[in-house]
Amino acid sequence: MGASPTGWFIDDVTVYECDVADTTPPQVKSTTPSNGAIGADVTAKFTEGMKASTLNGTTFTLNRNDASTNVEAVVSYDGVTKPATLNPDSNLDAGATYIAKVATGAKDKAGNKLDQDLSIAGNQPKKWKFKVAP
Repeated sequence: MGASPTGWFIDDVTVYECDVADTTPPQVKSTTPSNGAIGADVTAKFTEGMKASTLNGTTFTLNRNDASTNVEAVVSYDGVTKPATLNPDSNLDAGATYIAKVATGAKDKAGNKLDQDLSIAGNQPKKWKFKVAP
């Protein structure tokens, strides 16, 4: 034990480090464009840092409401501010409604899969609609 300048006595202190496993699935906390909005970048911002390699053209997709094929696009992720951005290879069709989706294959840094609705059994994707200006 040693005395501090204020007269308090300090005992030896043992600091223990323990790893706490991250088991919380990530979620999309905000998107653009918002549901029903007209035009804007297609982005999804997450509740925590994500594995960039799991955000790609398979896990972040866009298609017209009346089509089953995905719009060709490039997907990028910013690990600092946490948004993934989907940039279509060509202009979207004026007046058309599109559906964006982040699939459950998107994972956080600990490897937990996206689960947008924890109240439903199994992992749930995030989907939202928007309309392009006519």
